[in-house]
Amino acid sequence: MDAESLRLMKENLTVIAKMNLGRRFLKEPMRKVIETTFSMLKGLFLRKIHAVTFKGFLLKLVMFIVGFTFSKLVQ
Repeated sequence: MDAESLRLMKENLTVIAKMNLGRRFLKEPMRKVIETTFSMLKGLFLRKIHAVTFKGFLLKLVMFIVGFTFSKLVQ
């Protein structure tokens, strides 16, 4: 390998490292928001959802999430 090839490889690695750093700064806040939201949902969730059928369970789950979303919009 000559000096020019080494220089180009170093530049490429620098660009890739900068791209990864940018992605990490974009992902961290989004991940934190998602984790906080799920934590809040878990804290409000009932310990047990009594439903006789799977459709009933899904209905209760969906209505809980709709109610949670609405309460966050009103705040």
